[in-house]
Amino acid sequence: MYGPTLSDEEFEMQGQFFRTALSNGEEVDLCAGGSEKPVTKANLQEFVQLFQQKRFKESEQAIKFIREGLRMVVGDKMTIFDFCSW
Repeated sequence: MYGPTLSDEEFEMQGQFFRTALSNGEEVDLCAGGSEKPVTKANLQEFVQLFQQKRFKESEQAIKFIREGLRMVVGDKMTIFDFCSW
């Protein structure tokens, strides 16, 4: 388990880098040189933020198509859905 119970050395031995797998299985860097940048306790918060940004951004294109499809079906009444941030 990751966390404060691991020593810095044990934490870094987990072998996590600034990379993630997307929903389609594609491995991507979270930042420039991410495949060579190890996650440490010192940069863990940065890793988490970049991870969240990448994964949440991943769905933007799909959500755009869903909204466009709804707009085609619902037409001008789509404005009732504009309050949704998705």
